Amino acid sequence: MAGRKDTIDVVISEIDLFVINKARELRVLRQLSQVDLSISLGMSEGAVGKIENPKLRDKYNIRHINLLAKALNCSPQDLLPGKPLEHDIVKIKLRPVKQPASAKGSPNYEIIKIQPAKD
Repeated sequence: MAGRKDTIDVVISEIDLFVINKARELRVLRQLSQVDLSISLGMSEGAVGKIENPKLRDKYNIRHINLLAKALNCSPQDLLPGKPLEHDIVKIKLRPVKQPASAKGSPNYEIIKIQPAKD
């Protein structure tokens, strides 16, 4: 029976969430798999999959911004917000989603709520 236990709360910096989502959006638009992007970045084959999984703590760092821009054929600015984000740390509520087998590399979770984390 589905219920509240089906949701997951994750605390993450808002800038990390932005960069991860933007990189995923550009990766999908350019029809790159997570493995292909990982290899382009010089990382292990599963690295991008771990970064894109909101349940895990793996994140891109500042060096990765330049490598992502090269691999995704974009400007580093395209991976960053155009203005400062409102919050430092946010709490996101995730709900698992079932994906068809053809949706490889798609998120297994959808964000249903983002709110500032309480200090």
